[in-house]
Amino acid sequence: MNKQEQLAALEPNSLKNFLSVRLTNLSRKFMRGGIAFYQDRYEFGPREFRIMLLLNCDHQLTSSELADKANMDKATISRGVSGLRKRGLVTARASKDDLRSSNLVLTKAGKKIANACFADAQARMYSVLEVLDPLEREQLSGLLSKIDRRLDELNLAAENFKPTAKTATAREAALN
Repeated sequence: MNKQEQLAALEPNSLKNFLSVRLTNLSRKFMRGGIAFYQDRYEFGPREFRIMLLLNCDHQLTSSELADKANMDKATISRGVSGLRKRGLVTARASKDDLRSSNLVLTKAGKKIANACFADAQARMYSVLEVLDPLEREQLSGLLSKIDRRLDELNLAAENFKPTAKTATAREAALN
């Protein structure tokens, strides 16, 4: 059975066959328990958690870089950073490369909490992945990386896509 036939054999109109739905549902399940834990333990939500972990890994980022890496809009990042700055966990330093921007960095207290968050996140990840043997964990990582690369390719192609008369006709035929 070729790939087209395999796709056609999937149960029609079933959300369980949509990759985006499955990944979103898995992500929400994974985050649901984590959100309550981090809220209780560190008094911040997923937005602040991601900001802290990214700054802990990259050490300094501009708001734009942070928004890009966190896959969040700048306003969301700004609100999260503002709260973390008020708590003394994040500070801004003038950029040596661009005097118009500043780099966000963790304070000493921020690094301490970020390291604890990272350890907690790793423990949670390991408890989820313990149902997989080492080979399955390696395969999962490889498959997710492969899908990630393909989505980057498709998104780039979509950004550069210019509809032609032929594609417009094909789209209209599919809708009718």
